[in-house]
Order: sequence, then C-alpha cells, then structure tokens
Amino acid sequence: MTFVQQINGETDERLTFSELERKILKTANILLSLGLKKGDVVTLFSPNSINYPVVVLAVALIGALCSPINYLYNADELMKLISQVEPSIIFTTRLLVGVVQQILPQCPYNVLLMDSGPGCFLEQDDGCLLTDVKDVGILMDDSFVLPFSSGTTGVPKAVQLTHRNVICNSQQVLDRERLDYHKEDKILSVLPYFHIYGCMANMLACLLTGSTQIIMSKFDPEMFLKCIDYYKCSYLTVVPPMLLFMCRHPLAINTTFPNVRAIVTGAAPTPVSLIEEIRKKLKAGAIVKQAYGLTETSPALSINLNSRLKDDSVGTLLAHTELKVLDANNKILPRNQNGELCVRGPQIMKGYYRNAAANEQTFTEDGWLRTGDIGSVDENGFLYLFDRSKELIKVKGFQVAPAELESILLSHPLVADSAVIGVPDDKLGEKPRAYVVLKKDGSVREEELVRFVAGKVAAFKRLTGGVQFVQEVPKSQTGKILRRVLKEKYLA
Repeated sequence: MTFVQQINGETDERLTFSELERKILKTANILLSLGLKKGDVVTLFSPNSINYPVVVLAVALIGALCSPINYLYNADELMKLISQVEPSIIFTTRLLVGVVQQILPQCPYNVLLMDSGPGCFLEQDDGCLLTDVKDVGILMDDSFVLPFSSGTTGVPKAVQLTHRNVICNSQQVLDRERLDYHKEDKILSVLPYFHIYGCMANMLACLLTGSTQIIMSKFDPEMFLKCIDYYKCSYLTVVPPMLLFMCRHPLAINTTFPNVRAIVTGAAPTPVSLIEEIRKKLKAGAIVKQAYGLTETSPALSINLNSRLKDDSVGTLLAHTELKVLDANNKILPRNQNGELCVRGPQIMKGYYRNAAANEQTFTEDGWLRTGDIGSVDENGFLYLFDRSKELIKVKGFQVAPAELESILLSHPLVADSAVIGVPDDKLGEKPRAYVVLKKDGSVREEELVRFVAGKVAAFKRLTGGVQFVQEVPKSQTGKILRRVLKEKYLA
C-alpha cells in the first residue's frame, strides 16, 4: 500500500513517503557535491511548497542549518536578515528570484531554484546511489534550524534550535491529549513553513505521525475552503483571523466542516467568543483549543488537553517544562497574579545566533528564558496570557514589530517622534497605526506618511490603521514608549 505524505492542494501534485525520502537523499548528495558542509547555513526564501520539506531535511541530513525567511519581505528586509546568518546558498523560487537578485551585488550568494519542473535544482540527477550520503557525525546539541524571532527591537534575531530541542518538543506535543495526529488524518498546511508554528505543527509533525499534509502556498479564502472540503481535512492548525474567516466571511458563513475533528489555534490569543462560534460549525465532539509558544521554545510551551479544555486559557504546561512568574523586581509571584513568564525545559533554544548581547538579556543568570509575555497560572495549572509585553502587532498571524515601523517613520525629514500600535480589525486581527509628532513647522499629510512607509516594507506591515498626529508620544522615565497608554487613550 502506498502512503501519500504531501499533496499540493493547489495543483494536486503528490509525494509518497518513499518518494520524499529519495528526493531528500538525492538533494543532500547534490549539496555535498557543491561543497556544503556541516555547520554551513542555507537560507530558504520561499512560500510553502511540496519541495520545502525536501530542502529542510536534506540540509539537516548533512549537518547544515536551514534559515527560513518570510517570502513576503522586500530586498532591504531580506538583506537585514541574511547578513546575520551569512548563508552559503539561498533557495528560492522563480517568482521570488528577482527579489534575491537585488541583493546579489552586495552579497554574491549561490542561488538555487526549488520549484518543481525542468531546469530546477531539485530535478537534477546527482548520479549517486541513495546510500551514498556521508555520515557527518551530527550531535543532538548541534543546531538544526535558524528561524527568525519576532523582532521586537526592529530587526528579528536568528534563533538556534537544536536537534534535541525539536525532537523533545515533538515528543512533548504529539500525544493523544495534545496534538493527536493519526496516520489517517489529512492536515491542512496553510501556516507558513518559515514560521516555527507551521514548521513544527505541520511539516515535521506530519512526517513523525504518518499523517498526510495538504499544502497551501498561502492563505487564499476560496482555496482554503476548497482544500478542506475536497481533501476532507480532519485537523486544522490556524491563527485567529482564519477562525474569524471560517465563522463570518460571506464565502464561509453557510459552510459547515463535517470532516474536521480538531482545531488548534495559536500565534496570538483567541477570543473565547470566537472559539465558541467555530465550535458550533463543527461536528459534535470536535475539539477547538488554544496553544502557546515562542520561536525560542521550538515553539510549544502549553496546549490545552483534549480531556480538560478551558477556552480562556492557553492550556497546561508540556511535560518537563518549568515556569515561574516574576514581578518587576524579579521576585516570584503566587498563582493567579500576572507577571513576566519565564520558562525552562528541553525545548528552549540554544541561543540567538552570533548575538551574545541578546542572549544575556534574554536568559536569567540561572538559565531561565524570559518570554517577555505577561500572564499567570491558576491553582489547576492552567496558563493565561494577559498581555504580549513584546508588543508585536499580529496581522493575519504575521508578526509586525512596531520598532521597525517607528524607525522608518523617524527617517522622514519632517517627523520628530513616532509610536506604532496595533488596532483591532475583524478581518486582519490587528492593523498597524502610527502616532506621529511632526517637527516644528513641519507639514505633511497622513497619506504621504502611509505611502512613505509602504515603499519600504512588505504589504502586511503597511500602516493600514492610518496615521494620527499628536503633540507627544508617552514614554517612561527610561525612554520606553508607553504603548499601553496610547491604547487606553485612543482605543478605549
């Protein structure tokens, strides 16, 4: 019997487990012949595709590191991240190679196409036997992938996740109470693989459990519904805007999802009302639950148990995961009090790549990871998120760093100061809005600043929430922007 591991939901192209293995081994051999060696970095600049797992696993097989980057980034954004990891090779697609070519004069990397079809790298014949892949002596604490953090300081940081991190986190989540994939399941893989949520919960988890993943290159409303229906998808991993679409979009409002037995939502807190609303559209007994994690934690820290669901919580801690809640003076708080969540466990990253200063800020002296998130734990072990102190704006599940947009605004000759926050939006989840202080005698229209930023960032980072002019930006004594004050003043 032939088991299909991957299906391209947009073209119906398929790969069985055995075909996937052959492609991985062949690709690894070719990469070795090109001189790629253990410890080298390979950048992936591509949307989801049937070949994405091939590249990730072929690179890992020879001890190199994959560093996936958001394919929506423009050349300037791409360059900022690539310069951190200095890859030997960049994998991209025909549609994106033009963006990569813009940075080649500064950094002449080896660029390979990962599309399917004639003339593409993955279709080459290496002429080697499948058993010819050389054992390079990979250790459990060697780095496996270098995904990028959310970038609260403006520029995302490369996160070193080891083989041990990823294996342990997989063991922590893949059980009948947490992420209970079966080999008969069809898992819709619409979350981007460049994000650790999509990489782990879809790409790697399906391989480990024998499930079939239905791959979408991006979220498209009609294709999303078509894939769920046509392929009878049984398990969905989503972000809150996708749930909102399933409940309220005209295309989906009269649609039921009879084959879906479970939905896990993460990447941002999900309103209880939305969880209750989507549950009514599923078959009796279907599971809808929240999970919580970070890029730095491989990513999962907590997931609701199937037998102990609590809609307003992100669940209970995974096995072998420790948590303490600290106040502003680094004192441990009792249960049911909000403070910064600090964690320890086998899934915690090795550290930020080549960034000792960031590591020193992120880890406590006794080895706990500061999440930067505010929350509490109740007497039954349920974890609650109060606020994202990292203050990221979540646009359709994508993370937007306010500091990056503020930096761009401050580069405008007429802008004296700025602050960016996320404002609620039914379709997007949140959208960025800027509060701008103009220089004395400065005069510029809102639309001009919106266009100014739009020309420098990916589409999802644009100031779709608009620009408002203010007399001052509220700040603490140490100069930190008080975004909560802005939200209380303008969004209350």
